[in-house]
Amino acid sequence: RAKNRVILAPRGMLHPEALKIKSWKKKLFLKAMLITGFFKRVNWHATGEEEERIIHYHFGESAMVKVVPNVPTFHPFREVIPHWSTLQFIMISRLSEEKGVLEGLTSWFKIQELKSVHLKIIGPKGNPTYANEVLALMAIYPDWKVEYLGALSPNDCLHHLNQSHFLFSPTRGENYGHAIAEALFMGVPVLITDTTPWKNLEEKGWGWEYDSKKENFQEVMLKILSMTSADYRRQVDHLRANRSIEQARWKNGLLQSFLFEKH
Repeated sequence: RAKNRVILAPRGMLHPEALKIKSWKKKLFLKAMLITGFFKRVNWHATGEEEERIIHYHFGESAMVKVVPNVPTFHPFREVIPHWSTLQFIMISRLSEEKGVLEGLTSWFKIQELKSVHLKIIGPKGNPTYANEVLALMAIYPDWKVEYLGALSPNDCLHHLNQSHFLFSPTRGENYGHAIAEALFMGVPVLITDTTPWKNLEEKGWGWEYDSKKENFQEVMLKILSMTSADYRRQVDHLRANRSIEQARWKNGLLQSFLFEKH
């Protein structure tokens, strides 16, 4: 039996919503690994307190967990804000069940006021069957301005993100959400589910999170549609003011994790 320890990063896959997808297979695997004692030699990497709590819930308080926060890529803050005359949304996500793309689009197509709003979807077809369901749903609404651009290069993704007013992420669970972080630090407000670590967005002036289970997506979206260009500029100003603070916080958190660890 190998004596070397294993470093394992769940990356959000232990989140309750993520475990609901093909749940019986995941539960069987976790149970088998617990029985064999495999996890006794695992060092867990959590990216925040919530994920640390989830790991301890599954594997006990004796599980060895190290919290090291993600460090986002700080792309330049955008210099030009898109014209407010036609709203532009972007979704950067692979087409797979855990990302909630189908649920997000189902909610989108229920709101008639969104028929003239642009929504670009960028990302690979993670699950072919699921991706076909997404494309089939879009085909039912050919007059709506929703388009799938496929998997693009990072530079092309940044280009489209710069041209968008909002990032839309209907994800079913994230331990972090790099696309969300990058959008916020570039000055793009976000509309996301409440299953990520990004909380109190409306209070901060960074965007909104909605509860997909309570189906309050329409309520939140109508708030966005009632905004003026001045409202939007104030939101971007909030993101600009907080960028340097957040950048320093993430860097300091990472340094403390490595430099001040107790042995």
